[in-house]
Amino acid sequence: MHKIKYLSVIFFSLFILSCKSAGLPLILGSEKQTIDKIHVEYMNIGDTYLSLQQYDKAIEYYNKAMKNKELYWNCYYKIGKVYALKNQWEEASVYFKKLLERDPENSTLKASLAYIMASNNELLEAKEIYEEIILENRENQLYLENYISILFSLEKEHQEKLKKKLNKQNKEDFKLSEDNFKYETTIRQQIVLLKELFPQSENINKFEKEFEALFNKKVIESEVEEPETEDSSTSEN
Repeated sequence: MHKIKYLSVIFFSLFILSCKSAGLPLILGSEKQTIDKIHVEYMNIGDTYLSLQQYDKAIEYYNKAMKNKELYWNCYYKIGKVYALKNQWEEASVYFKKLLERDPENSTLKASLAYIMASNNELLEAKEIYEEIILENRENQLYLENYISILFSLEKEHQEKLKKKLNKQNKEDFKLSEDNFKYETTIRQQIVLLKELFPQSENINKFEKEFEALFNKKVIESEVEEPETEDSSTSEN
């Protein structure tokens, strides 16, 4: 499994679903009002456990708070975030996919899901999500940098698989040619785009060095009108 370098989506800065607890409706009957307050307290206790990194206890109390329908989706989001912080990517993806079903245009939720997919080594799925959101958010530097990082990981994975296949065919001296590179064109274009849109990015130099090491050539400056989302020289299955 490849380590995704420079991937910098931070869950603590994600979109926070609006909490309606401050606007609970006044309902006659002290018992109902008490129940509402208890559920709010359950959520607050969950937040405390989250801050203490006691994730299982946080989930326990968020589940209790979810019994109040006014708090349901707020706690649902928080449980998904806890699973991500626990590196339980499969569970986290279930929650964020459901959140996206409710809010399919939310770019931050899309980026969160892309992060989860990449962390779970579902790189192609993460790549597809980033291709969508960077077209919608050209002003977001992190999205573009994360997309480039995933492309690098996909290219390394592709090259390693190809080398293993060739070694099994007793071609140990084989050297990868340009025809074997799958994402070179796309990576180069995205780095150039990053330099044009965000010239102060601290990751430009890192990306250029990684490009040169991976393809044995430097990034060539060229005008890029629109960000390309697929390498035109190859197709993906």
